[in-house]
Amino acid sequence: MAFAGNWKLDRMEGMADIAKAMGLPESMMPSSPVGFTLEITQNGDNFEIKTTTPQGTRASTFTVGGSLKEQIMGVEVDCTSKWDGGKLVVETGKGNSLTREIVGGELVATVTFENASGKRIFKKC
Repeated sequence: MAFAGNWKLDRMEGMADIAKAMGLPESMMPSSPVGFTLEITQNGDNFEIKTTTPQGTRASTFTVGGSLKEQIMGVEVDCTSKWDGGKLVVETGKGNSLTREIVGGELVATVTFENASGKRIFKKC
């Protein structure tokens, strides 16, 4: 699946549940999608993902099948990455994950933490 391009956050679903499950204050959740973008460069299994939020910009470079450091809700964790069909899955090894997939032309990023699940839905810029 081709993830490359610039993506702008359009809407969120259930992310307050993720913050609560992680023990984070709800104030860490953006109140609106304004200023949250992804710039994804993909060359086969090699990725560079630049995430820009009102709090700043961070970049992650990795190869699918390898390990990486990912920030989930502002918390940096050691992860592994893999393909699940057309989905790009990043897992912590503790049952928590970030799954990116293209659905109807939108990039859907689903975060799962313990028993909570939330989505960030991006539109291509």
